[in-house]
Amino acid sequence: MIPLGVSEVLRAVSGIALEKGSGREFTGVVVHSGLCKEGVLFVALEGERTDGHAFLGEALQKGALGVLGRFDKLTRWRRHASPVDGWIIGCKDPLSALGAIAKAVRSKSKAPMVAVTGSSGKTTTKEMVACVLGAAYNVHKNPGNYNNALGVPLALFELEAAHEVVVLELGMSKKGEIAYLSDIVAPDVGILTNVQPAHLEGLGGLGEVKEAKAELLKGMNPETGLFVTCMDNPLALEVALRFPGERLLVSMKTKADLYLKEAPIWDGKAMRARLIGPGGEMFELALPFPGEHIVCDAMIALAVGARLGVPLHDGLQRLSDFQLPSLRFETRTLPKGGLVVFDAYNANPASMEASLKAFCMLAESLTKVVVLGDMLELGAETERYHRKLGAFVAGLGIQTHCIGNFAPRIVEGAKAFDPSCEIYAYQKDAQEDLSLALSRIIHHGSALLLKGSRANRLEDLLECIENDQLSKE
Repeated sequence: MIPLGVSEVLRAVSGIALEKGSGREFTGVVVHSGLCKEGVLFVALEGERTDGHAFLGEALQKGALGVLGRFDKLTRWRRHASPVDGWIIGCKDPLSALGAIAKAVRSKSKAPMVAVTGSSGKTTTKEMVACVLGAAYNVHKNPGNYNNALGVPLALFELEAAHEVVVLELGMSKKGEIAYLSDIVAPDVGILTNVQPAHLEGLGGLGEVKEAKAELLKGMNPETGLFVTCMDNPLALEVALRFPGERLLVSMKTKADLYLKEAPIWDGKAMRARLIGPGGEMFELALPFPGEHIVCDAMIALAVGARLGVPLHDGLQRLSDFQLPSLRFETRTLPKGGLVVFDAYNANPASMEASLKAFCMLAESLTKVVVLGDMLELGAETERYHRKLGAFVAGLGIQTHCIGNFAPRIVEGAKAFDPSCEIYAYQKDAQEDLSLALSRIIHHGSALLLKGSRANRLEDLLECIENDQLSKE
């Protein structure tokens, strides 16, 4: 971490030193006592299962330079605690204090900050941007999906002075979360992948989703900042046009700062597209996996890279062997031959359709079977979107097995579109029945897609498939 003086921490969190230690500078911030070592600040967070205030003494004994917690809990703890050298800092809210400390760390870094948000494609775009920028810079990014009020600060605490560019994903489930994170990160480059139906349960409607994503603008400086999006998404473009500073637009349909010359194609080995860059120069993009939606993510990454000094040719080379993040369109070989595609990190209407289209490209010559789980957090629109998904998959003509509480709604939509379509519904706890059905149809030459939200636990079904342990009659 970029070191912070004790006085800087006190000022950032509006805290009071209840006890003074001998050190003067924090070299790290942790929220787990097991990670405590010399020089770090332990922040006691209050969780549903555990309370960090119960580990204050352990943190100091392991060498922490100081601890930070709620005033009232620190006062009670000090009455019975054994004397240990270290700073004891009181504050009103440890989680908010964590964000304030992260903001202080960010302010000491000269590295450009790239922030990525959107309804879908956030993690893939973040990884692609980091990959492209890695051609010229020492890049720091948040690991996995460290994208919330806890994860983003923890990612910033891993920032070092040697890092030349930072790429952070910002996630949300309710109004105000992106504004909070944007204030911490103060992005130099803000990326909005898209605005799609997601998190409707906590927000209301698509208009509210747009406003929540637009909170990214609140931490950006209009005089020096750069806002990037795909102009093919109307709501994302609306957000971009609000930004009074520099904008960078990509498109798969019309002329933009970076756009497609023609529709991308899957040739069986790579997703290929011809891009037109500034000045009309043409470039060839090749990605080692199918999906038109991924091409858009790649274009954003290339555009940002070029703007920050990475030539398009270098960015294209970096993306030619790019690997998708875990749980996103993972392709594996079936025990009996054929393949299985596991795409079950999350699911919303847009990502469902995108995944199905990509699967059809990949498995064009194979017998295709699809397992679809529920889409969550769609609020009052849940049943309508599941029926719409059913109509979409019926139009593809693929044998489909739906599992979850809303499986019957997918079937309803499919049958309304095509009464003769082959589609089946299973209750959420009926994985064994689904397993039995798949054992009858999976064979050499089959291709199986598993797509749904994590709550459906499709990874359990994947494990059975990979271990050839599907239920047998």
